Amino acid sequence: FTHYSPADAKLSDEAKSLFVTDIPLFLNETQVRQAFSRYGTVIKCKLTPKKHYYNGHIQFSSADAITQFNDIWAIICLGNSLRVCPTSFSKSQRDSRREHVAILVGIPKNIKEADLLEIATQVNAKALNVPLSINSYKPKPYVYLNFSSFDTLEAAKELSVAFCGKGLTWHPPNEAHTLCHVCGRSGCSPSVCNLVPHAK
Repeated sequence: FTHYSPADAKLSDEAKSLFVTDIPLFLNETQVRQAFSRYGTVIKCKLTPKKHYYNGHIQFSSADAITQFNDIWAIICLGNSLRVCPTSFSKSQRDSRREHVAILVGIPKNIKEADLLEIATQVNAKALNVPLSINSYKPKPYVYLNFSSFDTLEAAKELSVAFCGKGLTWHPPNEAHTLCHVCGRSGCSPSVCNLVPHAK
């Protein structure tokens, strides 16, 4: 007979669980559960609204399924990139996954992260996220890329990157607020952007 301890049970559940962020609101629990089923037997999938995304809690039947996520920072679900980290991670371990970030600007409209996986591989990024506009919920014309270290980030910024034959430009994350939501150019804005269709 083993004494039941709620604290031990919580630790046991944590060892089998993932914390997931950046889940678009148009995805549902069934779709998310299915995406994670590629990595092990999912016994629990819970989505909680957080601003204009969901956060997710995924629990596998075994802690063995979690080990692979020490190196996997994001998975693709129906073309969308969901960031992941083991629930057992400390705050500093979680924060380290968002420490080395750059923005690539100039991607076409209505692109999903799955379309950019080749670029992520080329620049050695561990995760990518195309932010969604709060008003229209459409993808913005740039992508955040997360790197495992300062060195891999700096090496990536030395590379010339193109998508569909169009050159993309690197920007630090603190410039995101200066980027136009329509064309992605710094200093432009939707009200004056020449890519906005105007009524004749």
